[in-house]
Amino acid sequence: MKRKQSTRTGGAAVEAALTFPLVLLLVGATIELSTAIYLKESLTIAAFEGARIAVTRKADDEDVIERIEQVYTERGISTAGAPVRQKIRITPAANAANMLEPITITVSAPTAGNTVVPFRWMQFVTPAELSATIVMRKEYTLEGVE
Repeated sequence: MKRKQSTRTGGAAVEAALTFPLVLLLVGATIELSTAIYLKESLTIAAFEGARIAVTRKADDEDVIERIEQVYTERGISTAGAPVRQKIRITPAANAANMLEPITITVSAPTAGNTVVPFRWMQFVTPAELSATIVMRKEYTLEGVE
């Protein structure tokens, strides 16, 4: 008795062709989200480091900006050609804040140029720009003590 040959040739190829784009999209979205999370955490660290400087007794905005620029460099954060100074907000100025007054440091960076893929092909996954804000109170000042 002869067996009939199967007519299902190429079924696996069709299934692979249908599912491959979905798998590729899922992997791409995962990579994009992971790098966005890393960027957000790096911005939080930069804001925190800047705030640590800002709340000291003799700090001024230049000291804060310098420290934030160092963190941007250490973490490889790109500002897409704009100076880092344009991505930093210090409110109020570090040297103008009174004792125990909150100082707010906000830093930001574009998502483009800070992800694994050089262009934003996953725009629906991450925003165009991420930012982080840290608030700390100015340290006690001892009158007459330098």
